[in-house]
Amino acid sequence: MRFITNSTLHWKQWAADAIAFSLFGLIFLTKYTTITHHAILIIGLLAFIFSKVFRSRWISIFSNQQFRYILYPFIIWFIASLAISLIHKNDGTFSFPSNALIIILSTIVFCFTPSKHTHKFFIYGIACGAILAFSWGLFYFTTGNSGRNQGPTNNPIYFGNISALIMLFCLSIALLAYNLSNRLRTIFVILSILAGLASLTSQSRSSGLIIFCILPLLLSKEGDKFKSNLIKVLLGALTLSIYLAVTTISVQKYLRLDEITVTTETESQMYNQVTGYRYELWRCAWEIFTLNPLIGAGPDGFKMRWKKKVDSGKVKYADYFNQPHNDILHAASSGGVIKLIAYVLLIIGPFLFFYRCFKRLRIHGNSYIWSIMGMQLVGAFFLLGLTTSTFDIQIYSTVYSIAIAILALLSDNFSPNSEFS
Repeated sequence: MRFITNSTLHWKQWAADAIAFSLFGLIFLTKYTTITHHAILIIGLLAFIFSKVFRSRWISIFSNQQFRYILYPFIIWFIASLAISLIHKNDGTFSFPSNALIIILSTIVFCFTPSKHTHKFFIYGIACGAILAFSWGLFYFTTGNSGRNQGPTNNPIYFGNISALIMLFCLSIALLAYNLSNRLRTIFVILSILAGLASLTSQSRSSGLIIFCILPLLLSKEGDKFKSNLIKVLLGALTLSIYLAVTTISVQKYLRLDEITVTTETESQMYNQVTGYRYELWRCAWEIFTLNPLIGAGPDGFKMRWKKKVDSGKVKYADYFNQPHNDILHAASSGGVIKLIAYVLLIIGPFLFFYRCFKRLRIHGNSYIWSIMGMQLVGAFFLLGLTTSTFDIQIYSTVYSIAIAILALLSDNFSPNSEFS
Protein backbone atom coordinates (compact mmCIF):
# COMPACT_ATOMS: atom_id res chain seq x y z
CA MET A 1 0.00 0.00 0.00
CA ARG A 2 2.84 2.32 0.86
CA PHE A 3 4.47 1.50 -2.48
CA ILE A 4 1.27 2.48 -4.31
CA THR A 5 1.02 5.72 -2.36
CA ASN A 6 4.62 6.63 -3.13
CA SER A 7 4.06 5.75 -6.78
CA THR A 8 1.12 8.13 -6.94
CA LEU A 9 3.07 10.88 -5.25
CA HIS A 10 6.13 10.57 -7.44
CA TRP A 11 4.71 9.67 -10.87
CA LYS A 12 5.59 13.12 -12.19
CA GLN A 13 9.23 12.48 -11.30
CA TRP A 14 9.11 9.08 -12.96
CA ALA A 15 7.56 10.65 -16.04
CA ALA A 16 10.37 13.23 -16.16
CA ASP A 17 13.02 10.51 -15.87
CA ALA A 18 11.35 8.27 -18.45
CA ILE A 19 10.89 10.93 -21.10
CA ALA A 20 14.41 12.30 -20.48
CA PHE A 21 15.86 8.87 -21.25
CA SER A 22 13.50 7.70 -23.99
CA LEU A 23 13.80 10.77 -26.22
CA PHE A 24 17.27 9.83 -27.50
CA GLY A 25 17.77 6.50 -25.73
CA LEU A 26 14.98 4.70 -27.60
CA ILE A 27 14.74 6.75 -30.78
CA PHE A 28 16.97 4.35 -32.74
CA LEU A 29 16.02 1.08 -31.03
CA THR A 30 13.18 0.24 -33.42
CA LYS A 31 10.74 2.33 -35.41
CA TYR A 32 8.09 1.54 -32.79
CA THR A 33 9.89 2.61 -29.60
CA THR A 34 9.46 6.30 -30.40
CA ILE A 35 5.91 5.77 -29.18
CA THR A 36 7.32 5.76 -25.63
CA HIS A 37 7.66 9.51 -25.25
CA HIS A 38 4.36 10.02 -27.07
CA ALA A 39 2.74 7.66 -24.55
CA ILE A 40 4.19 9.70 -21.69
CA LEU A 41 2.75 12.88 -23.21
CA ILE A 42 -0.63 11.17 -23.53
CA ILE A 43 -0.50 10.15 -19.86
CA GLY A 44 0.22 13.77 -19.02
CA LEU A 45 -2.68 14.87 -21.22
CA LEU A 46 -5.03 12.48 -19.39
CA ALA A 47 -3.79 13.93 -16.10
CA PHE A 48 -4.52 17.39 -17.48
CA ILE A 49 -8.08 16.35 -18.40
CA PHE A 50 -9.00 14.50 -15.22
CA SER A 51 -6.87 16.18 -12.56
CA LYS A 52 -7.72 19.69 -11.40
CA VAL A 53 -4.38 19.88 -9.59
CA PHE A 54 -2.46 19.02 -12.74
CA ARG A 55 -4.44 21.58 -14.78
CA SER A 56 -3.66 24.21 -12.18
CA ARG A 57 0.00 23.26 -12.34
CA TRP A 58 0.01 23.64 -16.14
CA ILE A 59 -1.67 27.05 -15.94
CA SER A 60 0.73 28.20 -13.24
CA ILE A 61 3.83 27.57 -15.35
CA PHE A 62 2.76 30.47 -17.57
CA SER A 63 3.44 32.78 -14.65
CA ASN A 64 7.09 31.75 -14.80
CA GLN A 65 8.82 34.73 -16.37
CA GLN A 66 11.51 32.53 -17.92
CA PHE A 67 9.34 29.70 -19.28
CA ARG A 68 7.19 32.19 -21.17
CA TYR A 69 9.97 32.47 -23.73
CA ILE A 70 9.25 28.84 -24.65
CA LEU A 71 5.58 28.30 -23.81
CA TYR A 72 4.14 31.24 -25.72
CA PRO A 73 6.03 30.52 -28.98
CA PHE A 74 4.92 26.86 -28.79
CA ILE A 75 1.27 27.87 -28.40
CA ILE A 76 1.50 30.62 -31.03
CA TRP A 77 2.97 28.12 -33.50
CA PHE A 78 0.04 25.76 -33.00
CA ILE A 79 -2.57 28.52 -33.20
CA ALA A 80 -0.99 29.97 -36.35
CA SER A 81 -0.78 26.53 -37.99
CA LEU A 82 -4.38 25.71 -37.11
CA ALA A 83 -5.64 29.12 -38.22
CA ILE A 84 -3.91 28.81 -41.60
CA SER A 85 -5.38 25.33 -42.08
CA LEU A 86 -8.87 26.61 -41.27
CA ILE A 87 -8.52 29.66 -43.52
CA HIS A 88 -7.52 27.47 -46.47
CA LYS A 89 -9.85 24.54 -45.80
CA ASN A 90 -11.99 25.50 -48.81
CA ASP A 91 -8.96 25.24 -51.10
CA GLY A 92 -8.78 21.48 -50.70
CA THR A 93 -8.65 18.80 -48.04
CA PHE A 94 -8.41 20.17 -44.50
CA SER A 95 -4.96 19.46 -43.08
CA PHE A 96 -4.89 19.32 -39.29
CA PRO A 97 -1.49 20.51 -37.93
CA SER A 98 -0.65 17.30 -36.07
CA ASN A 99 3.03 18.14 -35.74
CA ALA A 100 2.22 21.53 -34.26
CA LEU A 101 -0.07 19.68 -31.84
CA ILE A 102 2.91 17.58 -30.69
CA ILE A 103 4.79 20.79 -29.97
CA ILE A 104 2.01 22.19 -27.81
CA LEU A 105 1.54 18.82 -26.06
CA SER A 106 5.19 18.92 -25.08
CA THR A 107 4.38 21.83 -22.75
CA ILE A 108 3.00 19.13 -20.45
CA VAL A 109 6.62 18.17 -19.74
CA PHE A 110 6.96 21.44 -17.82
CA CYS A 111 4.44 20.03 -15.33
CA PHE A 112 6.67 17.07 -14.56
CA THR A 113 9.00 17.29 -11.60
CA PRO A 114 12.67 16.57 -12.34
CA SER A 115 14.15 14.19 -9.81
CA LYS A 116 17.75 14.31 -8.65
CA HIS A 117 18.48 11.70 -11.32
CA THR A 118 16.68 13.21 -14.33
CA HIS A 119 19.85 14.75 -15.71
CA LYS A 120 21.56 11.35 -15.51
CA PHE A 121 18.71 9.67 -17.38
CA PHE A 122 19.04 12.31 -20.07
CA ILE A 123 22.74 11.72 -20.62
CA TYR A 124 22.25 7.94 -20.39
CA GLY A 125 19.69 8.32 -23.17
CA ILE A 126 22.14 10.31 -25.27
CA ALA A 127 24.79 7.61 -24.72
CA CYS A 128 22.36 4.85 -25.72
CA GLY A 129 21.32 6.84 -28.76
CA ALA A 130 24.95 7.06 -29.90
CA ILE A 131 25.49 3.31 -29.44
CA LEU A 132 22.27 2.40 -31.26
CA ALA A 133 23.04 4.80 -34.11
CA PHE A 134 26.45 3.21 -34.54
CA SER A 135 24.88 -0.25 -34.43
CA TRP A 136 22.64 0.67 -37.35
CA GLY A 137 25.66 2.04 -39.18
CA LEU A 138 27.57 -1.18 -38.54
CA PHE A 139 24.60 -3.24 -39.71
CA TYR A 140 24.45 -1.10 -42.83
CA PHE A 141 28.05 -1.91 -43.76
CA THR A 142 28.02 -5.58 -42.79
CA THR A 143 24.95 -6.24 -44.93
CA GLY A 144 26.56 -4.60 -47.95
CA ASN A 145 23.68 -2.18 -48.47
CA SER A 146 24.33 0.04 -51.46
CA GLY A 147 21.74 2.68 -50.54
CA ARG A 148 21.81 5.37 -47.88
CA ASN A 149 21.43 4.27 -44.27
CA GLN A 150 18.16 5.37 -42.70
CA GLY A 151 18.33 3.23 -39.56
CA PRO A 152 14.90 2.56 -38.06
CA THR A 153 13.53 5.84 -39.47
CA ASN A 154 11.89 6.14 -42.88
CA ASN A 155 14.39 8.61 -44.30
CA PRO A 156 18.21 8.73 -44.30
CA ILE A 157 18.16 12.48 -43.72
CA TYR A 158 16.26 12.02 -40.45
CA PHE A 159 18.68 9.34 -39.28
CA GLY A 160 21.74 11.36 -40.28
CA ASN A 161 20.61 14.62 -38.71
CA ILE A 162 19.46 13.11 -35.39
CA SER A 163 22.69 11.09 -35.19
CA ALA A 164 24.67 14.28 -35.78
CA LEU A 165 22.69 16.01 -33.01
CA ILE A 166 23.55 13.16 -30.63
CA MET A 167 27.20 13.53 -31.66
CA LEU A 168 26.99 17.24 -30.83
CA PHE A 169 25.57 16.57 -27.37
CA CYS A 170 28.17 13.89 -26.61
CA LEU A 171 30.95 16.30 -27.51
CA SER A 172 29.41 19.05 -25.40
CA ILE A 173 29.26 16.74 -22.38
CA ALA A 174 32.90 15.77 -22.91
CA LEU A 175 33.94 19.42 -23.20
CA LEU A 176 31.83 20.95 -20.45
CA ALA A 177 31.19 18.29 -17.78
CA TYR A 178 34.14 19.29 -15.62
CA ASN A 179 32.84 17.26 -12.67
CA LEU A 180 33.10 14.04 -14.63
CA SER A 181 36.30 12.04 -14.51
CA ASN A 182 38.57 12.20 -17.53
CA ARG A 183 37.78 8.54 -18.19
CA LEU A 184 34.04 9.22 -18.49
CA ARG A 185 34.62 12.30 -20.60
CA THR A 186 36.81 10.21 -22.90
CA ILE A 187 33.94 7.72 -23.21
CA PHE A 188 31.69 10.54 -24.42
CA VAL A 189 34.31 11.54 -26.96
CA ILE A 190 34.23 7.96 -28.25
CA LEU A 191 30.43 8.01 -28.26
CA SER A 192 30.48 11.22 -30.30
CA ILE A 193 32.74 9.51 -32.84
CA LEU A 194 30.36 6.55 -33.05
CA ALA A 195 27.36 8.82 -33.59
CA GLY A 196 29.30 10.83 -36.17
CA LEU A 197 30.23 7.70 -38.11
CA ALA A 198 26.59 6.63 -38.05
CA SER A 199 25.58 10.01 -39.43
CA LEU A 200 28.06 9.62 -42.29
CA THR A 201 26.41 6.37 -43.39
CA SER A 202 23.23 8.35 -44.10
CA GLN A 203 25.17 10.52 -46.58
CA SER A 204 23.12 13.49 -45.42
CA ARG A 205 24.97 16.68 -46.29
CA SER A 206 22.77 18.81 -44.04
CA SER A 207 24.16 16.94 -41.01
CA GLY A 208 27.45 18.74 -41.56
CA LEU A 209 25.79 22.05 -40.69
CA ILE A 210 25.58 20.92 -37.06
CA ILE A 211 29.36 21.31 -36.83
CA PHE A 212 28.80 25.07 -36.65
CA CYS A 213 27.06 24.56 -33.30
CA ILE A 214 30.22 23.18 -31.73
CA LEU A 215 32.56 25.89 -33.05
CA PRO A 216 31.81 28.42 -30.26
CA LEU A 217 32.97 25.86 -27.70
CA LEU A 218 36.14 25.19 -29.68
CA LEU A 219 36.95 28.89 -29.72
CA SER A 220 36.25 29.36 -26.00
CA LYS A 221 39.26 29.81 -23.72
CA GLU A 222 37.39 28.76 -20.58
CA GLY A 223 37.76 25.25 -19.18
CA ASP A 224 40.26 22.75 -17.84
CA LYS A 225 43.24 20.93 -19.33
CA PHE A 226 41.11 18.07 -20.67
CA LYS A 227 38.96 20.52 -22.61
CA SER A 228 42.01 22.36 -23.90
CA ASN A 229 43.61 19.15 -25.20
CA LEU A 230 40.34 17.90 -26.66
CA ILE A 231 39.84 21.18 -28.53
CA LYS A 232 43.27 20.81 -30.13
CA VAL A 233 42.39 17.27 -31.26
CA LEU A 234 38.99 18.37 -32.60
CA LEU A 235 40.45 21.31 -34.52
CA GLY A 236 43.03 18.98 -36.05
CA ALA A 237 40.34 16.44 -36.97
CA LEU A 238 38.16 19.19 -38.46
CA THR A 239 41.05 20.52 -40.54
CA LEU A 240 41.88 17.03 -41.81
CA SER A 241 38.22 16.36 -42.66
CA ILE A 242 37.96 19.57 -44.67
CA TYR A 243 41.20 18.75 -46.48
CA LEU A 244 39.98 15.25 -47.42
CA ALA A 245 36.60 16.58 -48.52
CA VAL A 246 38.25 19.14 -50.80
CA THR A 247 41.02 17.01 -52.26
CA THR A 248 39.78 13.41 -52.30
CA ILE A 249 37.38 12.43 -55.09
CA SER A 250 36.22 9.23 -53.37
CA VAL A 251 35.26 11.19 -50.25
CA GLN A 252 33.42 13.74 -52.35
CA LYS A 253 31.46 11.02 -54.13
CA TYR A 254 30.56 9.16 -50.95
CA LEU A 255 29.35 12.34 -49.24
CA ARG A 256 27.72 13.43 -52.52
CA LEU A 257 29.66 16.68 -52.44
CA ASP A 258 30.41 16.38 -56.14
CA GLU A 259 26.73 17.01 -56.85
CA ILE A 260 27.07 20.57 -55.55
CA THR A 261 28.90 21.48 -58.74
CA VAL A 262 25.75 20.76 -60.74
CA THR A 263 24.17 24.05 -61.75
CA THR A 264 20.56 24.89 -62.45
CA GLU A 265 21.29 24.86 -66.18
CA THR A 266 22.87 21.42 -66.28
CA GLU A 267 20.58 18.98 -68.07
CA SER A 268 21.39 15.96 -66.00
CA GLN A 269 19.62 13.68 -63.58
CA MET A 270 21.95 15.11 -60.94
CA TYR A 271 20.01 18.34 -61.33
CA ASN A 272 17.28 16.67 -59.30
CA GLN A 273 19.63 15.89 -56.44
CA VAL A 274 21.06 19.19 -55.26
CA THR A 275 21.38 22.76 -56.39
CA GLY A 276 19.01 22.73 -59.32
CA TYR A 277 15.79 21.65 -57.72
CA ARG A 278 16.58 23.34 -54.41
CA TYR A 279 16.90 26.65 -56.17
CA GLU A 280 13.65 26.06 -58.04
CA LEU A 281 11.90 24.92 -54.86
CA TRP A 282 12.93 28.06 -53.05
CA ARG A 283 11.99 30.28 -55.98
CA CYS A 284 8.57 28.62 -56.16
CA ALA A 285 8.02 29.21 -52.42
CA TRP A 286 9.03 32.84 -52.77
CA GLU A 287 6.61 33.32 -55.66
CA ILE A 288 3.80 31.92 -53.53
CA PHE A 289 4.69 34.26 -50.67
CA THR A 290 4.74 37.35 -52.89
CA LEU A 291 1.30 36.42 -54.24
CA ASN A 292 -0.15 35.69 -50.78
CA PRO A 293 1.99 37.67 -48.30
CA LEU A 294 -0.48 37.66 -45.40
CA ILE A 295 -1.86 34.11 -45.22
CA GLY A 296 0.18 32.19 -47.81
CA ALA A 297 -1.27 29.42 -49.94
CA GLY A 298 -2.12 26.98 -47.16
CA PRO A 299 -0.58 23.65 -46.11
CA ASP A 300 -1.06 22.12 -49.59
CA GLY A 301 -0.51 25.29 -51.61
CA PHE A 302 3.16 24.66 -52.33
CA LYS A 303 2.59 21.04 -53.34
CA MET A 304 -0.04 22.02 -55.90
CA ARG A 305 1.96 24.90 -57.39
CA TRP A 306 5.13 22.81 -57.59
CA LYS A 307 3.25 19.98 -59.31
CA LYS A 308 2.05 22.41 -61.96
CA LYS A 309 5.62 23.57 -62.57
CA VAL A 310 6.89 20.00 -62.96
CA ASP A 311 3.98 18.88 -65.16
CA SER A 312 4.33 21.91 -67.42
CA GLY A 313 8.04 21.25 -67.96
CA LYS A 314 9.14 24.55 -66.39
CA VAL A 315 11.30 22.54 -64.00
CA LYS A 316 13.33 19.70 -65.51
CA TYR A 317 14.45 16.45 -63.88
CA ALA A 318 12.52 17.18 -60.68
CA ASP A 319 10.27 15.04 -58.53
CA TYR A 320 7.11 16.06 -56.72
CA PHE A 321 7.64 17.66 -53.31
CA ASN A 322 5.29 18.74 -50.54
CA GLN A 323 7.53 21.49 -49.18
CA PRO A 324 10.38 23.75 -50.37
CA HIS A 325 13.16 22.27 -48.20
CA ASN A 326 13.56 25.46 -46.20
CA ASP A 327 11.76 26.24 -42.93
CA ILE A 328 11.66 29.98 -43.47
CA LEU A 329 10.24 29.74 -46.99
CA HIS A 330 7.94 26.90 -46.00
CA ALA A 331 6.40 29.02 -43.25
CA ALA A 332 6.15 32.03 -45.57
CA SER A 333 4.62 30.14 -48.50
CA SER A 334 2.16 28.08 -46.46
CA GLY A 335 1.09 30.71 -43.94
CA GLY A 336 2.38 34.08 -45.07
CA VAL A 337 3.52 36.67 -42.56
CA ILE A 338 1.35 35.09 -39.87
CA LYS A 339 3.16 31.76 -39.87
CA LEU A 340 6.53 33.35 -40.63
CA ILE A 341 6.31 35.39 -37.42
CA ALA A 342 5.27 32.25 -35.53
CA TYR A 343 8.34 30.44 -36.90
CA VAL A 344 10.68 33.26 -35.88
CA LEU A 345 9.25 33.16 -32.35
CA LEU A 346 9.61 29.36 -32.28
CA ILE A 347 13.35 29.79 -32.84
CA ILE A 348 14.16 33.04 -31.04
CA GLY A 349 12.01 32.45 -27.93
CA PRO A 350 13.69 29.21 -26.73
CA PHE A 351 17.13 30.54 -27.70
CA LEU A 352 16.60 33.64 -25.56
CA PHE A 353 15.47 31.45 -22.66
CA PHE A 354 18.63 29.36 -22.74
CA TYR A 355 20.85 32.38 -23.31
CA ARG A 356 19.38 34.14 -20.26
CA CYS A 357 19.83 30.96 -18.20
CA PHE A 358 23.42 30.70 -19.43
CA LYS A 359 24.21 34.24 -18.34
CA ARG A 360 22.57 33.66 -14.95
CA LEU A 361 24.25 30.30 -14.25
CA ARG A 362 27.66 30.98 -15.74
CA ILE A 363 29.11 31.92 -12.39
CA HIS A 364 28.32 28.42 -11.10
CA GLY A 365 30.91 26.50 -13.12
CA ASN A 366 29.55 23.74 -15.33
CA SER A 367 25.94 24.22 -14.18
CA TYR A 368 25.31 26.06 -17.45
CA ILE A 369 25.90 22.96 -19.59
CA TRP A 370 22.16 22.40 -20.10
CA SER A 371 21.68 25.98 -21.24
CA ILE A 372 24.47 25.61 -23.78
CA MET A 373 22.99 22.36 -25.06
CA GLY A 374 19.65 24.14 -25.35
CA MET A 375 21.18 26.91 -27.47
CA GLN A 376 22.92 24.27 -29.57
CA LEU A 377 19.62 22.46 -30.12
CA VAL A 378 17.88 25.59 -31.34
CA GLY A 379 20.86 26.55 -33.50
CA ALA A 380 21.05 23.06 -35.00
CA PHE A 381 17.38 23.07 -35.98
CA PHE A 382 17.68 26.53 -37.48
CA LEU A 383 20.66 25.45 -39.58
CA LEU A 384 19.00 22.20 -40.64
CA GLY A 385 15.94 24.22 -41.57
CA LEU A 386 17.94 26.12 -44.17
CA THR A 387 18.05 23.06 -46.43
CA THR A 388 15.02 21.06 -45.32
CA SER A 389 11.65 21.54 -43.67
CA THR A 390 11.80 20.31 -40.09
CA PHE A 391 8.67 21.40 -38.27
CA ASP A 392 6.27 19.60 -40.59
CA ILE A 393 8.07 16.30 -39.87
CA GLN A 394 6.96 14.33 -36.82
CA ILE A 395 10.38 13.12 -35.66
CA TYR A 396 11.85 16.63 -35.81
CA SER A 397 8.88 18.30 -34.10
CA THR A 398 9.00 15.70 -31.33
CA VAL A 399 12.75 15.92 -30.72
CA TYR A 400 12.82 19.72 -30.84
CA SER A 401 9.90 20.38 -28.49
CA ILE A 402 10.54 17.64 -25.92
CA ALA A 403 14.31 18.22 -25.81
CA ILE A 404 13.73 21.94 -25.26
CA ALA A 405 11.30 21.19 -22.44
CA ILE A 406 13.71 18.75 -20.75
CA LEU A 407 16.72 21.05 -21.09
CA ALA A 408 14.66 23.98 -19.85
CA LEU A 409 13.67 22.07 -16.72
CA LEU A 410 17.29 21.06 -16.12
CA SER A 411 18.53 24.59 -16.70
CA ASP A 412 15.94 26.07 -14.35
CA ASN A 413 15.85 23.48 -11.56
CA PHE A 414 19.42 22.39 -10.91
CA SER A 415 21.56 24.07 -8.34
CA PRO A 416 25.28 24.83 -8.81
CA ASN A 417 27.54 21.82 -9.24
CA SER A 418 24.70 19.30 -9.00
CA GLU A 419 25.25 17.91 -12.47
CA PHE A 420 26.70 14.43 -12.70
CA SER A 421 27.20 14.29 -8.95
